[in-house]
Amino acid sequence: MTAYERTKAGKKNFLRDLVPGKTYYSITELVQPWGNEPAYETWVFKKSRLWVGVCGHMSAEAVLANYGPLYDTQPVGMRGVNDRSGAGYNPHDNNGRGYEMHQRALAGRRRAGAR
Repeated sequence: MTAYERTKAGKKNFLRDLVPGKTYYSITELVQPWGNEPAYETWVFKKSRLWVGVCGHMSAEAVLANYGPLYDTQPVGMRGVNDRSGAGYNPHDNNGRGYEMHQRALAGRRRAGAR
């Protein structure tokens, strides 16, 4: 796992090693009611200008400066920021059955709205 830090040397190494189309990862902290948990964000850069990688509207330099450090391999034991499998329920509530209760509540709301 190569880590590219938010330093001048890290930026130089990252821009030198940048491969368009390859996925890079940054780690962020999600604030949840049951506590903060780390999650990873994915960044895929495309070559839209000469020598510059762009992900959406941000250049590779801007992503490293704002969201760094960046990693070239996926972090182990974390879920992605956009992974919706655990959103909207507390896994520590109701003996770990919070997701089931959340799904039942959603189904009840759908039935009530369909009448």
